[in-house]
Amino acid sequence: MIAIDASAFKKMLILCDKLCGTVEPSLRYISFYHRDGLRMMTSDGCARLEIFVGFSNPFVGVYNVPIDLLKVFLSDIKGEDVVMNFEEYSVIFRTGNEIMRIKTKPLEKLPEKVVFEHLCSVGKNDFGDAVNFTSSILDEGEFLGIHLEENTIITYGSTSDLLAVYFVPTFSKNTFSIRIPYTTARHVYKFLEHCDDFELNLGDFFGNLVIKLQYMTLDICGEMVPREEIEKLKKIINEESLDRLEARVDIFSRFIRKASGITTRGMRMEISRLGDTLRFSARSQGVQYSADIITKEGKAFKVSFSPHKMRSALSRMKTKKVYLDITTNYLKISNVSGSKIVFIPLL
Repeated sequence: MIAIDASAFKKMLILCDKLCGTVEPSLRYISFYHRDGLRMMTSDGCARLEIFVGFSNPFVGVYNVPIDLLKVFLSDIKGEDVVMNFEEYSVIFRTGNEIMRIKTKPLEKLPEKVVFEHLCSVGKNDFGDAVNFTSSILDEGEFLGIHLEENTIITYGSTSDLLAVYFVPTFSKNTFSIRIPYTTARHVYKFLEHCDDFELNLGDFFGNLVIKLQYMTLDICGEMVPREEIEKLKKIINEESLDRLEARVDIFSRFIRKASGITTRGMRMEISRLGDTLRFSARSQGVQYSADIITKEGKAFKVSFSPHKMRSALSRMKTKKVYLDITTNYLKISNVSGSKIVFIPLL
């Protein structure tokens, strides 16, 4: 048996809800088990979150409870304790004069204990912002890359026409690279968004990325990143600027927003410069749109990309102006600090 403050328990429930997501209803369960105290665990099929609830009487087995049942039961509970009892074939939740008994046959095998190698520490908001920005251009079935080395975490998302990169300063003991599914990346961001602002400890658990904070451990599956991919990424990042323009992000975003409204998802728009004119253009089903900005004369270029994905990335840059750098192979759009960058291949 264990009694826990209802507000604290509801906060844990929210974190589990954000992590498991709604894509696969069969995964919307919380597992309760005893390992040096009561623990609760949920998963979206790739990321697995374990929360230490508190010290309790020991019991045997793993009890799976639908998360939506708990949400309903706790929805209007305030300022009371929730008492949990684990019997042979049922779990009992009690608060005030309300009781919910759920029949369930406990599983015998406990979830694997995560013992990880510590890599580095990073601010929760910084890492969450990195995941949010670089996953903004991705779709289901694509992957977010995370690369740690020396004094930097590089997160990156890549499509056929855009590459979003974010740099987070840190100190990493070892080099580590992983690709995680887009859906899981979004779940991780939503989970972090609802966490208290504590420092994250990142670690390696047999190739999985571990995020440890307070009383919680998040174990994220993924694919190993080939060394060639990291080398190609660094080569793109290190391309020198041949010419630079500066633009107000509100004006720049306005043209891209209008192009995304005119075109259907999957269609493209163009940005080009000839002489002193920077042109934004898009067309869709008999409708043609263009807008010109007069700039200084400079190197001519043309790029083509999805305005819907670029709009998502720009909205997460959180800056008043952007720099447009023309390199040998790319148009590089960055915030003032250079921590957030979108690369678009030149045509």
